[in-house]
Amino acid sequence: MDRFKSKYFKVLPKKSEILSQLSKLEIGLINDIYLFEFSSCSAVFCVEVIDKNNKEFKIVIRGEQQSGNVQRPENSYSLEKEILAYKLMLKLGLNVPNVLFNSKIFSAPGYDEEGMQVKDFNFFLMSYIEGIAVDKKIKTVDDYEKLVLLNKVSEIMAKVHSVKGKEYGFIDQYKNASFKTGTIDGFLNALHSITIKLLKENIGGDFAREVNIFMKDKINVLNYGLRNSRYSPQISLVLFDGSAGNMLINDKNIQIIDLVNVGYFEPLTDFCAHFFCMKDILILNYKGKSFWDHFVESYKAHGGKLPQEPYLTQLFHVINVYFLCDAIVGYKTHLGSNKREKTKELIESTRRVMRLVSPSISDIAKTL
Repeated sequence: MDRFKSKYFKVLPKKSEILSQLSKLEIGLINDIYLFEFSSCSAVFCVEVIDKNNKEFKIVIRGEQQSGNVQRPENSYSLEKEILAYKLMLKLGLNVPNVLFNSKIFSAPGYDEEGMQVKDFNFFLMSYIEGIAVDKKIKTVDDYEKLVLLNKVSEIMAKVHSVKGKEYGFIDQYKNASFKTGTIDGFLNALHSITIKLLKENIGGDFAREVNIFMKDKINVLNYGLRNSRYSPQISLVLFDGSAGNMLINDKNIQIIDLVNVGYFEPLTDFCAHFFCMKDILILNYKGKSFWDHFVESYKAHGGKLPQEPYLTQLFHVINVYFLCDAIVGYKTHLGSNKREKTKELIESTRRVMRLVSPSISDIAKTL
């Protein structure tokens, strides 16, 4: 049986049947097809092709999300939604892969590990993007180039966040948002309730109670402060999983990949995603202030809106704990190896972060 193999996915197609589908498209001679090494939540394949002029090129097969956090509505993981997200990015003038063949969704039989046909494996085709992840690139350049990269990332974020919605939450292909609220109170309370529900279902009552106490205490104070500061809710299109690991740089241009998690959130949500993979750099000083401060200032200079201090850091503290809990549940429900060890490590990291009283961004980074 020539079913693709991966420890991460319950349902995968056979190589021969995918090749049969691709041959009908007359894209050229298929030299090879394989799962990307980084593919762990959505099955993503690289297809190496030789065209009629004997030139080599690659395209990408993007399969449906199979692994990851179960908190999101099922329709927020659809291929139709992700295709919509790529089209939105193109309208904003951002660099993303091109969805090929008029955004058609293809289908091949899907098989479990025993070789039983269980459901269709649905996918679309898109262009291949070369590049190195920004979070890796930024570690190899000098401080000035770090600043340049952060400025480019902040400009991308400001453009994405310029798209506004009416309600917060993960969206489906019709842009319906899952939180069903347009207030900052409702946004924070939705994060709170979703987090506790998932922790109770997947981790256990003791840790869920600890997070519940933290969320209640912080959110009550934060809601009052944000109202008094006259901060207007920024119901913004957010990449959510748009960390620097999902931004590839090539010839000084940044390309965005993996848009399955986009939704309408507070803009600071995307800062949390970047913080996870670049925290050690963001707290370093350059020309009298931290790269984090440069990052935030650059974002505002590009038109982005954030709460004023101390509410910015207070909101970041709450959303950061939400992200940590999201990752904990993600690891616990993931099919990959070492999930028990990673889950335990993240739980302890989250406990340390929750124990911080009025922390700075640097305090949070050093605690993780």
